[in-house]
Parts: sequence; C-alpha cells; structure tokens
Amino acid sequence: MASAPATKRHHDALVIGSQLGGLVAAALLAKRGHRVLVVDHDGLGEGYHDGGYTLPYAPVLLPPLKSIPAAESAFGELGMLTDLGRLLTPHDPELQVLLPGHRFDLSRDAARRGRELSREFADAKAADAAWSALGAVADQAEPFLKGEPPFPATGFFDRWKEKRRANADAGLQKALAATPPEGHPLAAVARGLTGFLSYRDGAPLQGLAVSRALALWLRGPQRISGGREALRGLMHKRIRELGSEVLGSERAAIVEELQIAGSRVSGVKLVGDEGVHVGRAVISATDAGALRRLVPPQARKKKLAEQLDAVRLKRFLLAVNIVLPAEQLPAGLAPLGVLAPADEELGLIVYEVSNAVRHDASAKKARPESGEAKAARPGSGGASPAPTTDQRVVCAAALVPAQARDLGDEHLDGLATRVREAMLGVLPFARPSLVSVPQLAKGAQRGSRLQLHPLFEIDEPPFLGITGLSLDTPMKNLFLASREVLPGLGLEGELLAGLRVASKVQALLKKKDPLAGP
Repeated sequence: MASAPATKRHHDALVIGSQLGGLVAAALLAKRGHRVLVVDHDGLGEGYHDGGYTLPYAPVLLPPLKSIPAAESAFGELGMLTDLGRLLTPHDPELQVLLPGHRFDLSRDAARRGRELSREFADAKAADAAWSALGAVADQAEPFLKGEPPFPATGFFDRWKEKRRANADAGLQKALAATPPEGHPLAAVARGLTGFLSYRDGAPLQGLAVSRALALWLRGPQRISGGREALRGLMHKRIRELGSEVLGSERAAIVEELQIAGSRVSGVKLVGDEGVHVGRAVISATDAGALRRLVPPQARKKKLAEQLDAVRLKRFLLAVNIVLPAEQLPAGLAPLGVLAPADEELGLIVYEVSNAVRHDASAKKARPESGEAKAARPGSGGASPAPTTDQRVVCAAALVPAQARDLGDEHLDGLATRVREAMLGVLPFARPSLVSVPQLAKGAQRGSRLQLHPLFEIDEPPFLGITGLSLDTPMKNLFLASREVLPGLGLEGELLAGLRVASKVQALLKKKDPLAGP
C-alpha cells in the first residue's frame, strides 16, 4: 500500500539556524508583510545546566548597539530599540586589565584612564594616545559604512566602484591605517581582544578587519542578562509578534535535510516530522559545515560545495565556569576583564562575573520530542532561572586551536584546567563549589554543533581588509546570512548580512513564483 504524500506547508521564506543575521532578516521580512518560518536549528537556549546551576556558555562582549548604523537601521525598523535599551547595560568600569605585574582599569573617560595608566606605566601618555587612536577608528569609518557598501564585494564592478569611493574617503583611509599599539603591553591586549570581537582568524589581519570591531566595542562595552541567547530570544518574540513562526525555541526542531529541485531549494524536512516546509526563499543562519551536511548526497552541487568549503575553522572559544561564594571575590575585581597569563601559549583570557542562577532539575517540564531531537538539545526547558545574591559565576574563556576538538575530551579538559588555574591565580581566596566546562558538561550541547565563538579563515580575497562568503549561492533562492559572511566585522557584520539578505529576498519575492501557476 502506497504511503500518503507528505504534507506541505508553504512560506515566503525559510530561515535555518539561530545566528543573528538570519534572525534580523526574518524579522525584517515579517515586518514587510511576508510569511516567514524560522527553524532554530542550532540554538543553545538560556545557558546549560550543571551542578544545580544554569551556567553561561561564554563571556559576552557586546558594543553599544546604538553606536552601530546597521543596528539603528534594523532594530529601528523593527521598533526594538527601546526593548534593547532595557536589556543592555554598560559595564563600569568598561574593562579591567590584569597583566604580569600590572592591574588597571581602561575607561572611556580620558582623565580616569590617564590616571590608571600613569600609575602603572612610565610611558603612559604614549600608551593612552595609541589606545585612544584605536577608538577613533569607529568615527572615521562611520560615513563610509552608513552608505551600506556591498560587503562582501564579490564582483569586479562592485569592487571597482567601492574602491573608488573608499580612496576618496579620508576618514576611512585613516581607519584602515590604524593598528593596535606596538611595543607596549597594551598591544597584546588589543590584538587579543579582536579575536573575541570578530569571527575571523589568519594573517594578514588588516584594515577594518582589525580595527572596526575593537573600536566600536571601546565606545562602551555592554552587558546583557542571559547572554547573546537572550538577544536571540527577543528576536524570536518579535518575529512571532509580526505574525511569523519560530520552531525550536520551546520544543526542539532540527532540520534533517534540504529538499532540492534543480537549481533551487524547494523546502526543508525536519527530524521527526513527515511534512515538508516549502519556501520561495531559504536563508542559512548556520555555519557552512552544518549547511553542507543538510544537502542530500544525490543532490550536492559542486559550486555550492566549493563555496562552503572556502571556510576553515582555525580556533574556537573554550570557556570555564567557576562558581564560588560572592565574599570570595577579591575587592576591586571588575565584572569584565582580560588576563594575560604567564602561560603565553594559552593567550589572552577574557572573563565575566555574574550572579549565579540556580536550576531546579526536579521542576523540569516534560516536552514531547523525538529521541534524536532530544539528544541534540539536552538541558533545554525546565524551571525558571532564579538569580542568587550569595553565589557568583566567573566565566573565563580562551581561544584554542581547532585541532583541540579532534584530540578528545581529555585534551580539552587539560586546556580547561590551564584556563581555570590562570583565573584562580587572581582569585586567591576562591574555594569553588563548582568548575564546569560547556564542551564537556552533560547538560550542554556536545559535538560540532557547539560552536560558541569560532574563528574562521576564508579563501576569498579581502576588500578593505574584509573578506567572507558571498550572500548569494549557486542555488537561485538560497542565501547566506551567517557569521561567515563578514566575520571580520563581528556583530556589525552579522547585522549587515541580515539587512542585505532581507533586501535580496524581498526583491526575489516580488517576482512571480514559477511554481504558483497562472
């Protein structure tokens, strides 16, 4: 007996993944009247559970969103600026720096910063001037970026047109020439921070790929309760308010494969769902490796594979959560800081201090879901988080080589131990009640899906120091809005990708659908 045909659910656009660029594109398309389905294929949820706590996956380094033109454009259209303003609060002090023999705060206030540097360094004025020059890059590049250049510039005409415009922009040329200060301990801090603020690795790092993300962040680091997942949650809420659908934030939804019809993606099939979601446009908001695995072997396209294979993971963020009583934190330890440990091979460590959040496993809600989906999202759901006043979490992270994943859990645990020991060196009275590593904890997502903050190397020529994957793919209706599109610009790159993909999809949707009939 023949089986019944799969149910088809039709949408104007499908978004696969949880990365911010895709969510921005989805919300903008929904705001403009299109039916959008978001499948939160790889979202992490609000932290992971270990030892009775809900713990962060990583420290969060956010620039002030109102200082980014792309954020003003996207969130302004979506009517979200007020909500975001409530969610984000500035760090005070902005950043604490712990170097061998030095401990000082770096503030936006020039007088305060000058006093701190003068206390620590003989050449304080030179260091302050170099640090201030890095922050000025944001203003110098602003007019050019407000013009929404076609990043990444992929065609000869685009490159020629934008090169002429860039050469005529004196402010941009100053921004391109800016580099972190050399010959001073702050040089290592500035260069190390760029890795935590962008997604690009490899040499040469030059132009806006080095300076822009750092300069924006220096305008005033922001903290967000719940981490970047809270920002994604706010995006999900707005998408639903605009009449579109999000799968995966409450109950797991994993894409099993893309449905391919000739040179188009006709739809997506979900794990445990016999139906097919059909979309006139498909937006990938997941990493290239994850997207490639969704293409059925019999339908793989050589040109699409070549595009996705241009990305290589070079480093990734390895975090360690240290839970301890609040009174064991040293007086004067800032909520956000960087540590340059004696272990030079480990590199810069970024840490963030927050209130611990208890998790009551006994109150966990049962959620009907397939075995594979459940395994892909362990630890999700459950009791409402309850922040504590007596316990703190120090979330410390370093960027480690990509090969560390292939060497197994024992090797990762060894690296995590080095991060923990470096942090305990500045927490002399700490007696941790829990030390937890997201990549190793049973209550966290495991495997290749847990890409907290990857650094990529991309085989595409740079433009103004920026390189990345094209928004367009060889598939006529498949677009990329992932962090690999503009990795050197970090958060700003994700927002720019979302804005541009929304415009491309909207233009596509205005055309007559060849499958719709007369």
